[in-house]
Amino acid sequence: MTIPLYLTALLSLPEGAPFPITKEEVLRRFIAAHEQEARRAAALHVVALGFLQDYLNDLALFATTTANTAITDINARRSVAETARVLVDDGQITISTQPDTLLDTLVSNHVLTRSGDRPGYSFQHQQFQEWYASHHVEGLMLQAVSDPAAREKLKVDVLDQRPWEEAVLFAVERSALGDNVHKAACSTAIHAAFEVDPVLAGEMIFRASDDVWAPIATAMRNLPEQWHAPGKVDRAVRFMIASGRPEFGDLIWPLISHPNSQVHLPALRAAKRFRPSVLGNDASARIAALPPEIRKNVLHEIALHGGIDGLDLATAIAKTDSDPDVKATVVDALSFRRADRHVADLLADAGDATYDILAEKGHLDDIAVDAVQQELRRAGERRKVAGISHFQRLRTLVHAPVGDDHDTEVTETVAEMEIDRKRDGEMHLLYEARKRYPEALAKGLLRRVREHRELFYGADDILAAAGFALEDGALLGIALEETNRHDDRAEAAASVLGPNAVGRLIDAYLAAGKVVRDASGQYNQAAGDRYHGLRDRIGHTPGASLVDAVQTRAVSADNEEIVQLAELFSRETYGDEKRARPFNVEGLAAIGVLAREWAERMLVTGDEKRLRVATIATMMSRAPSVEHLPFLKRMLNDNLRRYRAFREQATASGWKDRDAVHEAQHPNMHEYQRAFLAIKAPETAALMREYLTDEYFGELAARVLAFQWFEANEPKDDNKFRSGEDFSRVEERREARAADPAATSAEAEAIFGAIETLIVVGSSDAQVKLAVALGIVGARLPHGQRDATIQKLVSLAPRQARAALLLSLVLSGEDINIKLVADGIAETFEAAEKETWILTQSDAYQLRAWLRLLPIAKPATDLPAIVRGLPDAQREPRMLEEMVGGLSSSSSDDAEGVVFTFAEEDPRQVGLGRWCRLLPK
Repeated sequence: MTIPLYLTALLSLPEGAPFPITKEEVLRRFIAAHEQEARRAAALHVVALGFLQDYLNDLALFATTTANTAITDINARRSVAETARVLVDDGQITISTQPDTLLDTLVSNHVLTRSGDRPGYSFQHQQFQEWYASHHVEGLMLQAVSDPAAREKLKVDVLDQRPWEEAVLFAVERSALGDNVHKAACSTAIHAAFEVDPVLAGEMIFRASDDVWAPIATAMRNLPEQWHAPGKVDRAVRFMIASGRPEFGDLIWPLISHPNSQVHLPALRAAKRFRPSVLGNDASARIAALPPEIRKNVLHEIALHGGIDGLDLATAIAKTDSDPDVKATVVDALSFRRADRHVADLLADAGDATYDILAEKGHLDDIAVDAVQQELRRAGERRKVAGISHFQRLRTLVHAPVGDDHDTEVTETVAEMEIDRKRDGEMHLLYEARKRYPEALAKGLLRRVREHRELFYGADDILAAAGFALEDGALLGIALEETNRHDDRAEAAASVLGPNAVGRLIDAYLAAGKVVRDASGQYNQAAGDRYHGLRDRIGHTPGASLVDAVQTRAVSADNEEIVQLAELFSRETYGDEKRARPFNVEGLAAIGVLAREWAERMLVTGDEKRLRVATIATMMSRAPSVEHLPFLKRMLNDNLRRYRAFREQATASGWKDRDAVHEAQHPNMHEYQRAFLAIKAPETAALMREYLTDEYFGELAARVLAFQWFEANEPKDDNKFRSGEDFSRVEERREARAADPAATSAEAEAIFGAIETLIVVGSSDAQVKLAVALGIVGARLPHGQRDATIQKLVSLAPRQARAALLLSLVLSGEDINIKLVADGIAETFEAAEKETWILTQSDAYQLRAWLRLLPIAKPATDLPAIVRGLPDAQREPRMLEEMVGGLSSSSSDDAEGVVFTFAEEDPRQVGLGRWCRLLPK
C-alpha cells in the first residue's frame, strides 16, 4: 500500500525535530531533508550550483499558470534555460548547465519525474508543484504591500485563478509564521483576495495566524456584516465559516440554531468544511443546550463536514449526550468518515438504547472495534427476542447482502407496514427499497391499493413504472369511485389498468361530460367535478392501454366526443418525467393516425367550432410528425379565415355582437404554433415562411423559425430556474459578430425579407406593428448588417416594443447606445404620470424592461448619472437587482469603475462581496 505523502514527510523528519503545525511546514521539512541527503546533495549542487529552488520554482510557475500538472520537453527546457539566463544576467552564475542535464538530474535526485503519453515532466505529487509555485505567490504578496500594480497582478493572475488556490494557501501558511514584513504581506493579500473571491479569503484567514488577523480584523468583520442578510444562508455565511474566526460566531449562531432544518442544515453545509472554531470557545455548551432534533442535525453535520476538530467536537458532545438517538446519529457520520477511533470513544459508555438504534440500521459491520461489534451482536439478539416492526424489517432487507433473494418478504412487508407520510425516514426507506426491489415494492403497493391501506406520494408512479396492464374489476371499481377529484388510491388503481378497463373508465368520462350542463346551459358543479376527476384519473393510465381503448371508440365517436378523446392524449406532465405516462413509438404512431383522421372529419364538417378543431392541433403536438403538416395548414387557414370574419363582424356591430366578440377575443393560434414547434423539420420551416406577413400568425411563425435555429445552433440551457434575462452568452456573440459582421441565417433572411415588405410607404398600422414584432424575433438571430432596417424599426416601435427590440439586438451581439435606453426610461415615467399603475403594479415590469438594458448599453460611464436621476422609490435595491446583475456581461472597459461608483454612492444596493462577483473577468 502506498504511504500517503504527508505521512511520508513526517516519517522523514530528523529525530527530535519539532512537529510541524501546517501542511506547508510538513512539505518544507520533507524537501529540506530530501535535499540534504548526501548523495542527492552532491549531484544537485553540481548542476544547480545552489540555485535548485529557482529552477523548480519556475517550472512550478509555468505548470500552474497553464493549469497543468505536466510540462512538455520543449517547455521544460525553455523554463530552465530562462531561469539560468536570469541568474547569469544577475551575476549569480557565469556558466549555465545544459537544460537536459539539469532536468535529468532533477528526475534522478529530486521531486521531478518523466510522465505522460507525450514526453514531458511533472512533479512527483501535485502538492510539490503547488508548494514550489507558492514562492512566486509569496513574492507577489510582499510586493503588493507597497506597489498597487503588484497588488493588481496578484489579484488578476493568482487570486482570481482557481489552479493557484493551494499555492496561495501554502504561501499564507509560510508567511503567517514569518517576520513582521511577511505577516503584513499576508494581511494585505487576504484583503485583496476578499475583493476577488471572499471564500478564498476565508480559507486564507483560517490558514493564517492571529498576528496576521489582528490588523485586518475590524475591516473583515465589518464587510460580512454589510454583505450578510440576517436569516439567509448566503455567500457571506460561506466566507465566515471558511475563516473559522470566532468573531463571526454571533452572526453564524442564529442560523446554526434555527429551528427550521431548511435553515440550519444549509448553513452547516455552506462551506467545504465546517469549522467549529467559528462558533467560539463556548461552542460545546451552546450546542449541548440545543433542542434534541436540532442538536442531532448540528452534530451530524459537524462530524460529516468538519475537519479533525469537527470530529473531536461532535464526539465529545455526543459522548455525554443523554439522548441515544443523538449518539446514534453522530456514529452514522463518524462511520461514514471511517473515524473508527472516534466511534469507539463515543460508544465506550453508550447504553443499550444507542446500540439498539445502531443495530436496526445495520451498517456498522466494517467498524473494526471488537467492543463495538460485541455490543451490536447483543443488540441484534435483543431485537430478535422483542420482535421488530415492519419498518425495521424493511430497513434490514434494504441493507441485506447483495444477491440474497428477499422479494417475497419485501412485498409482504410493504403491503402490511404502517405508513406515516410525515416521517421522512420511512419515505426515504421506501424509495431506497425501490432501487433494489422495484417489482417486489410495486406488488406490495398493489396489495395496499386493493386493501384500502394508506399510500404515499409517488406510489402511483411506481406502479405505472412496473408495467402492469390488469383487467381487474376490483381495481377498475376503485378507479371509478366517486371520491375527491384528486384521490391517491383511485389514481394508483388507474395506473395499472389494461385496455378494456381503461375503456370502461373512458365510457364513464364521456357519459359524465354529457350532464355537465343541462338543457338550458346551466353548469352543474358536482357533475363538472366528476367529469374532470375522471379525466385526471385517465391521465394516470398506462399509455398503451389508453391508446387501445381510444382506438376502439374512435369510429363511433361524434365530434364532441372526438374533442374529449383528443384531450386525453394531450395530458400534461409539467416537466416531471417521473410522473409521465409515456406513449411508446407504436402508440405515438397510432395517435398520429387518429389525429389526421379526426382533422379530416372536422374540416369536412365545414363549420365546426374553431376551438374544437384547435384541440386536434394540440393532439398533433403530442405525437409530432411531418405527415401532420398538410392537415395543420388546412386547419390553420380555416381558423385564420373564420377569425378574420368574426373580427369584421364584431367591428361592424360596434363590438356589441356577443358571439362575434367572443370569437374575436379568442384567436386559437397558439395551438397551431405548438404543433409546428413540435415538428422539428425543414418542411415546417418552409411552411412557416408562407405565414410571416400574416397579421395574426406572422409573429408566431417567426418564433417557430427562430426556435428551430436555436435548437440546431445553441447549447441547451440546463438552468430551468433562472430568473431574469440571460446575458451569459452576450460576450461570445459580440466576438462572433465582430469577427464576421455579415454572418446571417436563413431564418433571419426570411424574417427580415418579410419586414421589408411590411414597412414600405403607405403601410397600415397593423403591418407596422407586425414588422416590429418580427424584428424583435429576427434580431435575436444572426442577421448580418441591416442597420437601416433596424433603425427604421426602432423609430417605428412604440415604447414597450422598442425595449424588447433593443434587448434582442443586445442578445445577438450588437451594441446599443445608452441614450436610447435613457429616452425609453424617460418616456416610461412620462406615461406613468397618467397611468400610475405602470410604476406601482405588476412589479413595474415596463420600467424594469428598460433598466435591464442599462448595464449592457454604451457608454457605461453614463449609467450612474441615469440611475442617480431616478426617483428614490425606483432606486430601491429590489428594483435595480437585475440591472446590477447585468453589469457582469458588460463589454465596456469602464464597467469596473461603474461598479465601484455604485458601491460608493449607494451602500444599500449590495455588500462588497457581491459587487466583486460582478466585476468583468
